[in-house]
Amino acid sequence: MHATTGLASLAKPEHRTTPPTVLYVAGDGRSGSTLLGRLLHRVDGAAHVGEIVHLWQRGVVDDERCGCGERFSVCPFWREVGAQAFGGWSGAAERMRALQRQVDRQRYLPYLASPAVPAHFRHALNAYTRGLTALYRAIRDVSGCETIVDTSKH
Repeated sequence: MHATTGLASLAKPEHRTTPPTVLYVAGDGRSGSTLLGRLLHRVDGAAHVGEIVHLWQRGVVDDERCGCGERFSVCPFWREVGAQAFGGWSGAAERMRALQRQVDRQRYLPYLASPAVPAHFRHALNAYTRGLTALYRAIRDVSGCETIVDTSKH
């Protein structure tokens, strides 16, 4: 979790139905993506939220510190995001981590490019996508930023 400073105003969300714009930074580890994300965070309308791919384990389960310095569990920004996206973080991390293990692997890339996708994979992918969409929408609504910068790199 990174650089949520300035995002935790917790203004009443507008509950828009359109998905937010996600600027997904791909690359290798130690490639400068965190620096890029922090620079983009300074652009009006952009919110750098770190590596969302690790949110479930490092944030929710391990309760690591957010960019604001608070533990994830007490950070006002992430508490509000969890409340809006999932009705709270309880149970969300376990569900999303299980779905992530089923779909977020390099070996599954051919499935994403093929029209002949096994039903079990499609079901898990759709559920994971719905969860990420809810998360990104909540980040947009809580931050007030239209563009979410995710430096997951996978």
